[in-house]
Amino acid sequence: MNEYFEIEDDEEENSTFSLLRLVETLIENRLFRQTVENSMETYNHELFRKRDDVRLSTEGSPWTAEEDAALSSEEEKKCYICLETIEVGNMVVRLECKHRFHQGCAEEAVAHQHFRCPLCRQAIPTHDVAPAETNSSGHRVQFPE
Repeated sequence: MNEYFEIEDDEEENSTFSLLRLVETLIENRLFRQTVENSMETYNHELFRKRDDVRLSTEGSPWTAEEDAALSSEEEKKCYICLETIEVGNMVVRLECKHRFHQGCAEEAVAHQHFRCPLCRQAIPTHDVAPAETNSSGHRVQFPE
C-alpha cells in the first residue's frame, strides 16, 4: 500500500504502467508530427507537379462481366491507385504486367509523374505529347488520326 494514497500495490503497478504508456504515446505522437513537418519542408513540389506533356500509351476499355466473374475476391478487383473496387462498365487500363487500374486513376498518376506500376514497379508505357499539339494560348489541339 502506498503511504500517500490508499491504493493497493496492483493498482499502483497498473497506474504506473498506464502512465508510462501515456508518456510513450505522447512521445510517439510528437515524433510523428515532427516527421510529417520535416517531410513537408523537404517535399519537392516540382518533382510531382502535374504535367500535360505526358500521356498513357495504353487505351482503356470497359471492365466486363466475364472479367469480373473470373476474379474470386474483392481484393483482386481493386484499383490500387484509388483503392476502390472496379465495377462492370468502368473504363480500365490493363498494363503489360497484368495489373489493372481505373483509366482516370492511371492517367492522373502518369500526369503527376508516377511512371511505374504501384504494385510491381514495372514501367508504365507513356508517350510525350508533342508541343505542336497546343496552340499559342496553351490550349491542347487534337486532330483525329
